[in-house]
Amino acid sequence: MGILIEVARVLSIEKPNIGVDIVLFDAEDYGAPEFAKSEMKDSWCLGSQYWAKNPHKSGYSARFGILLDMVGASNAKFDNEGTSMFFAPDVMRKVWKTAHKIGYEDYFILKNLVHLLMIICISIKSWASLL
Repeated sequence: MGILIEVARVLSIEKPNIGVDIVLFDAEDYGAPEFAKSEMKDSWCLGSQYWAKNPHKSGYSARFGILLDMVGASNAKFDNEGTSMFFAPDVMRKVWKTAHKIGYEDYFILKNLVHLLMIICISIKSWASLL
């Protein structure tokens, strides 16, 4: 929760010229993911599914999302995780580039291209094996 309070504090000072939603979801880890072979349909990520299907404003559409559920550890380090690199490589590069630019390169670790390709291939194989 501390990270969200800090994000809110910084947003109140910086006042970005775009809208920023801070959304807290519940029931995200319940049930079976969409890609799993299970009879429990639509039982995974219930909070975010509801939010996506019920916009708070007519015509609302989120452009980006950053998941912050695993960032509270002391001295946490973040690398280019495979699923995000597969589905949103441009966003990942933008976030990591910005982190490096403002002095957080020790926490946002850039992997070399070969390593990233290996991560993406492993992610694809992992997802495919669940189908």
